[in-house]
Amino acid sequence: MIFVAFAALLTVGCTNSAQNEKGTATDTSPQVMEPVMTREDTINAMAMAFAKQESGFNHLAVSPCGQWVGCLQLSEIMVREANRIVGFGCFNYDDRYDRQGSYAIFKIVQQHHNKNLDIDRAIDLWNPHCNASYRENVKKYFSENILNYSTLEDYYEIL
Repeated sequence: MIFVAFAALLTVGCTNSAQNEKGTATDTSPQVMEPVMTREDTINAMAMAFAKQESGFNHLAVSPCGQWVGCLQLSEIMVREANRIVGFGCFNYDDRYDRQGSYAIFKIVQQHHNKNLDIDRAIDLWNPHCNASYRENVKKYFSENILNYSTLEDYYEIL
């Protein structure tokens, strides 16, 4: 008889707890996910910021003195530095007029000398004697590129 009473209490207790259990509130609003920027995305956004500042995206641009050319206003020294980093002469001076060539040189130099891809370090590497206006413009363009990266047209994409 004690056994039957215990079994009855156990059965009633199990069925009542399921009926009285409070529901867990769930969030039904859609989750907004921030896009994750890869290193490649960051370099690309950075290079586009420099191209906008340096040449207004003109891959045929030449500085008044003729020393800097292309969309990123590359010097011959920058081409030699990229070749030194990769260990052989894969770039030539004409690559400065090519968007993809310029981007490759920029990427190699930045990734070698700017491991954290910091925009201030990038500016120091690219134009060490720039004025405050240049620095602020590049930082502003870079921030805009990062914020709008998912809808940004890739200037360096192969046509």
